[in-house]
Amino acid sequence: MTLLQKTKEIISDSIKSVIFIDEKGLESYQETSSSTVLEESLSKSLYKNFKKKGVSLTTHKFSPNDLKDDGIKEYLLKRRDLVLLDWRLDGDSSGELYSLEILSEIVKSQHLHFCSIYTTEPKVINIINNIRSYFTGYNIEYYDKIIEDLSAYEESFGSQPFTEITYDVKHNGRLFNQFGNIDTDLPTTITESTGLSFAEALVQVKHALSGFHKSSKTNPVPAVIDHTNKTLVINNTIITIIPKTENSATKILAKLSKQVKNSKSCYSQILGLDMQNSLLNEAAFIDENLLSTTLDTLMYHRKQLEESNLDNDFPNFIKSVMYENIKLSIQKNSFKSLEKSFLDKITKSKPKTSDSEIAKLNTFYNGSILTKKATLGFGDLLIDSAKNEYYLCITALCDCLFPDKIKNNFYFVKGKKVSNFKKEIKEGDSGFKSFINHETCIVWANEGEYIKPFQIHVHSSKYNNGKIEMKLINENELLTLELEYKFTLKTSYTQRIANHSFSYPIRVGVDFVKG
Repeated sequence: MTLLQKTKEIISDSIKSVIFIDEKGLESYQETSSSTVLEESLSKSLYKNFKKKGVSLTTHKFSPNDLKDDGIKEYLLKRRDLVLLDWRLDGDSSGELYSLEILSEIVKSQHLHFCSIYTTEPKVINIINNIRSYFTGYNIEYYDKIIEDLSAYEESFGSQPFTEITYDVKHNGRLFNQFGNIDTDLPTTITESTGLSFAEALVQVKHALSGFHKSSKTNPVPAVIDHTNKTLVINNTIITIIPKTENSATKILAKLSKQVKNSKSCYSQILGLDMQNSLLNEAAFIDENLLSTTLDTLMYHRKQLEESNLDNDFPNFIKSVMYENIKLSIQKNSFKSLEKSFLDKITKSKPKTSDSEIAKLNTFYNGSILTKKATLGFGDLLIDSAKNEYYLCITALCDCLFPDKIKNNFYFVKGKKVSNFKKEIKEGDSGFKSFINHETCIVWANEGEYIKPFQIHVHSSKYNNGKIEMKLINENELLTLELEYKFTLKTSYTQRIANHSFSYPIRVGVDFVKG
């Protein structure tokens, strides 16, 4: 089976609930208009065609008030697999902002992996540029300030070098002298206005001066923008652009599959979907033993923990048991994306990669950023930004949950960001290291060295805006640290470091004579 065929198979399995959002859409049980309306006939065709594929499709007739109604927004997006979103939700360019606002809600939904922009817009590049401009990581106030700061050079906005700015940071770096020729202070003004290096700053200047839509709030930045295949990836959502002339469910899913297949991250995407399909269709959180257990028996266990002042441990214990059940289910399930014959077919004789790509994969293996981290826990990696020093919490999870048992004294190890990133990639798993993004590797100890654990007093283990205050005794001096959360290592990686560090106090030194 080819990669495209496998992609189609997995995507078809994963899409079972679709919603079509259009201000002219025809909802169920509503009468059609007296005049012919494209979107009404489209609603009927989509419903029939998706039904034949075993997919449930709902049409929602959009109103601007929907954006103010949390109940409606939940109805639109919760438990949907694919959203067909009209590009202009009131028929003109102002409706594009409504579409972009719904798109921002879609990409925030961790479960919603597919969105197709449904459009009659002939210039697809305008849609891509509007999405790019709306999802920059900055809001409209940021861009208004840039325009205000550069207002003295407004007459030059329509000419070089302003018109030469691109989204390519490397290209922009070459424009430094040209901007300096306009005014020697201009490059400094640009960097100070944006808070970025010059080449990166020019990307934001391009956004500011473009006529494309901006968001009133900060939104995540696209990880992938593929003009050729009309595809973007933001967070976990794959966004494709499809003409409204297309009403065949088979063709829509085929186009979606083709666009996914042509993306650089195709296999990663179908692997994730395959796992999700397995969890939904085959995995079980509970078995007959739990089903036959009475409420009183469960509460009896909770009462035991409560009597030992471990009431909060009950939810965590149940979660851990459920987690282990899922692991057992995954181990026994078969996955379409991991079939040997398929992997053999798509594996090149000499696969090409890069240090950056290897680091990204190692980061995935290592752990992830937990967006709603509430309290300090085992495996949390924090940074002292002032000194660029990294700290890893190796305190046992049970003690992290009940810090009063350890008098709020947490165990940590300290690491540093490596300067020779290429060397660490080449050496692989030698020493003790953690990859936290595609360009940052933290080394806790070099090969042959010991990792020395130490304690820090944490008065409150709750994060406050991602930061936490601690007190450390260093050379008989009490120091206050403010550390910022950066990453959480997976348990196995943290335990490996913890095991090594806690062996430090029981080491035996032998002093041989050196020649």
